[in-house]
Amino acid sequence: MRYPVLAILMALSWSAQAEPVDWTGCYAGVNAGYGTGNNQWTTTFFNGTAYSDDAGSAKSRGAVGGGQLGCDMQRANWVLGVQGMLDASNMDGQHHYVGGSAQDTVTYETKGMAMLTGRVGLLITPKALVYAKAGWAWVDNTYEDNVPDGAPAMQFRHKQTRDGWVAGLGAEYRLTAHISLLGEYSRIKLGSESIHLDQTLGTGINDYQATMDQDVSIWTMGANYRF
Repeated sequence: MRYPVLAILMALSWSAQAEPVDWTGCYAGVNAGYGTGNNQWTTTFFNGTAYSDDAGSAKSRGAVGGGQLGCDMQRANWVLGVQGMLDASNMDGQHHYVGGSAQDTVTYETKGMAMLTGRVGLLITPKALVYAKAGWAWVDNTYEDNVPDGAPAMQFRHKQTRDGWVAGLGAEYRLTAHISLLGEYSRIKLGSESIHLDQTLGTGINDYQATMDQDVSIWTMGANYRF
């Protein structure tokens, strides 16, 4: 008797798993994870003199977390969508200024990022989606060159929101009709950009320019609620 019952239970379980799931609709969710950044500093102008001065590089690291909103449209086994994501971050990194004084340090801080992307996904089961995403990103950065042992001591800082392309890969799984879990990797390429640093210690030097070459990678896990 137990074998027919077991067969019925297995059939019901398979039927529940194979039940179609509609991915068309909108969602809101949260995410958290870890980010790294590659940062390269090249001084191009300082105190009336032009340079091509490789000051060094550093990797910034830290936590990221925030939320996302999006909408999807399912066509057969394909899911097409758009998504906006906004995350805070405490990523930071530091290195000695190559050729600078003993205590001359350069720091990089990333305080947050936003992404607007489209995504294309393929359903490998009715509830499991793998996808690629691409679009544009904005990253909130602070750059600083601090020379406490200078004569006089100097400090220069610049805050800037930079933008560049973003691409990523991810997977999402529907636990219920409304709740899904996801994991993804995204890479943001900001490239090189010239910035002007402002002196903050009153040294009278206000013509400090540098080129920043930067990219950011983030790994996140999250959950969505589908309306």
